[in-house]
Amino acid sequence: MSFSIEVKNELEEKARRMHDGDYVESGVIGALPQTPAGQKAWLRGAFLCCGSVSDPRKSYHLDLTLDELTLAETVRDVMKSFDIEGRISSRKGKYVVYLKDGDSIADMLGLLGATKAMLELENVRVLRDISGRVNRKVNCETANLNKTVSAGLAPVRQIELIKSKRRYAQLPSELKAVAELRIANPDLPIAEIGAMLDPPLGKSGIYHRFERIKRIADELSG
Repeated sequence: MSFSIEVKNELEEKARRMHDGDYVESGVIGALPQTPAGQKAWLRGAFLCCGSVSDPRKSYHLDLTLDELTLAETVRDVMKSFDIEGRISSRKGKYVVYLKDGDSIADMLGLLGATKAMLELENVRVLRDISGRVNRKVNCETANLNKTVSAGLAPVRQIELIKSKRRYAQLPSELKAVAELRIANPDLPIAEIGAMLDPPLGKSGIYHRFERIKRIADELSG
């Protein structure tokens, strides 16, 4: 069963309990009541007559498709009186009042009385938000890891070049120390490379030594 049908089933049960079925007769939306309670019931009837809502697990979209522009404007204005901002578009000779954000759709479902559907939508939104944050964190950590690996591989290639040119043995001992640690730990952050030295060396000191290795490699490859 689709989410839209679930919503309509819940609203039909609500309409029966509230005895507001008179607002829709044979698919025709009746006259607009003057009281807020009556207008809520009228909106509920309008949605039952010509509304739909998408599965929130896929997208956020709620609309009411109407034959007349004046009726669409009335629906929009009634929604606005309850602080729900709907928009109107035309489609195949009809007029569509629609919502396209989760907050507004949740408010609309609550206004209509589809409490179960509203809670289901909110649960989906929470899960989507958590999933989105987890994905963003994973992507960020992956990007940082890739940067770390790339930064670590550059000195490794430079050291391998120096070795291929038979110049490695001539390197000063302090450069050999960081070179050996980098070759053994190509994905290790600079700070941790420095902490493994005896005595430990800060990031700026490690960067300086790698820069010296890079200059030697550049001279050999020129």
